Amino acid sequence: DLPGTYALSAYSPEEVYVRRHIIDDPPDIIVNTVVASNLERNLYLTTELIDISPKMVIALNMYDELEASGAKFDHEALGEMIGIPMIPVVAPSGRGLEELLDAIIAVHENRDKRVRHIHIGYGSIIEENLEPLNADMRQHRDELIAHFPPRYFALKLIEGDKEVESLLESSPHKERWIKMATMARTEIETALGEDIETALSNQKYGFISGALKETYEAAERKRNTLSDKLDAIVTHRIWGFPIFFA
Repeated sequence: DLPGTYALSAYSPEEVYVRRHIIDDPPDIIVNTVVASNLERNLYLTTELIDISPKMVIALNMYDELEASGAKFDHEALGEMIGIPMIPVVAPSGRGLEELLDAIIAVHENRDKRVRHIHIGYGSIIEENLEPLNADMRQHRDELIAHFPPRYFALKLIEGDKEVESLLESSPHKERWIKMATMARTEIETALGEDIETALSNQKYGFISGALKETYEAAERKRNTLSDKLDAIVTHRIWGFPIFFA
């Protein structure tokens, strides 16, 4: 739950720091803090962590704000869908913290039946070009960091992630894998007509959107509130200009 950490890419110091920490000092379990009132944006990091496949529990913080808004969210159903327990939490009041600790212990001890590993589906074009590299890396699993799956490394190589390339510096197959990744990236970008980062990002947001469509119902926005009435005055096509200048 570090500021500025919305993904595990190599584009910001915060994100690089978090990824290095998970690589260099792998935690027994990850508690992924998600702001419940802004699910779509905050679940993006969750999709990145799913690719790494750690033991994980999601703390749905500020859950009181989601409830106060009138939105309906079946967090149990979404947790089962993605194979990760999701626990509503309100940190300032301590609500849900005992349940969170119980879930952490159960997941760590392999007792939580909700836990299962899933893959984020990236669509047929990406998957078809990803699989040959993934299969080749699986055959040489001993050359990779033990607690990261080959699929994760394959994805990052196709993205052209320099940090991940440096992690494979001592691998005898590094050059072959980079060549395969470059060919896969070219095929994907040509077929989809967009760069690989955008393509993967779109697929992840599509996954999140689809999951929330089945489990989340936004609150109906009340019309004619005081804010709406003030907006109608200050943005009026005639009176708006003198009010603005005043």
